[in-house]
Amino acid sequence: MVPLASTACGSPDATGPEDPVFRIGVLAHMTPEMQAVSGIPTLEAAEMAAAELNEEGGILIGDHRVPVRIVAREHTARLEDVTSAARSLINLDSVHVLVGPQFSQHAIPVGGVANRSGVPMISPMSSNPATTAGRPYVFRLAFLDADQGEVLAGFARDSLGLGRVGVLVNLTSAYATEVAERFSRRFRELGGEIVEVTYTGGGPEVWRDAFREVLAQRPDRIFLPLQRPELEVLMQEIEEDDIQVGLLGADSWDVLTMERFPAVHGAYLTHQWMWNVPDNEAGPFVTRYRALYGSPPRSTAALTYDAVRILARAASAAGSLDGSAIRDALSELPSYSGVSGPIAFGPSNSPDRDVVVSRIDDGTAIFVARLTPR
Repeated sequence: MVPLASTACGSPDATGPEDPVFRIGVLAHMTPEMQAVSGIPTLEAAEMAAAELNEEGGILIGDHRVPVRIVAREHTARLEDVTSAARSLINLDSVHVLVGPQFSQHAIPVGGVANRSGVPMISPMSSNPATTAGRPYVFRLAFLDADQGEVLAGFARDSLGLGRVGVLVNLTSAYATEVAERFSRRFRELGGEIVEVTYTGGGPEVWRDAFREVLAQRPDRIFLPLQRPELEVLMQEIEEDDIQVGLLGADSWDVLTMERFPAVHGAYLTHQWMWNVPDNEAGPFVTRYRALYGSPPRSTAALTYDAVRILARAASAAGSLDGSAIRDALSELPSYSGVSGPIAFGPSNSPDRDVVVSRIDDGTAIFVARLTPR
């Protein structure tokens, strides 16, 4: 993979002690099906945050102002590809910190690489606890899979009054299995009934058959903690066969993509963040992002932007670009008012975050609630 270097407002690419640069390595998932929803928003938000920091004069390290430079590498879905990209950023590009990967399946192995190398890493969107577990150099900005699963279960039972929910689970996905397990456990605790259908990988026919199987059990709604390729196939199936069923979704749903499917009308989703959430910090960010890139920011963009700004603040607080000093500063950083909400890292290097719930009505996601995990 060829590294993509940012324009960092004309800052030099210096590495010597006389003219240092704070190099932030960014990992961007750029396969055709994921570049629009993950890779491009990641790069756009990182570039935007770095440009703003440089417009402010760079970051203060001791008595000196240091420019910020984004060094990005693209990767595919293959684990060997993303770990190779991370090693290149660390060993060839000599980055001081890492932002990404976004997905847990990639963040977990890359977190091991970063921790062994002593390079602080923030995964903006990874929600699996294994990403940070036992890794002092690895942090996350997302809520955990368990949090969104339990919050959605409570909302489905208490606010929607559902009694019987179907759950579709891809057993090859750590994300799907964790979210579904937590949702199902909590929904049952609240007196509800779960009808679960599982499958192992496969393609469109496998996904359609599994969906038909859970639909045959006549649930009140069906929970789909799945990824974009699976979701798009199932939305087309629902539309083509005029299936009348209510849906529940998780933060794996890309709202700006899913809104175009008539089948999602009336669906309730959990989000890390959404661009129309009522928040004083979010509004100006959304305005600036839309002016630069012509579209509202996805959750990926908002959390990536916060990750870059938080790493810059930690380096400044540490007064050093040394990895261990930045790691310590991240752990001790006071609550940060990010565009995605307040952020303060706990003992597990994960922040306490509310879960945003929305409903899709006539092709538009409408903010419903911001709920605190128990």
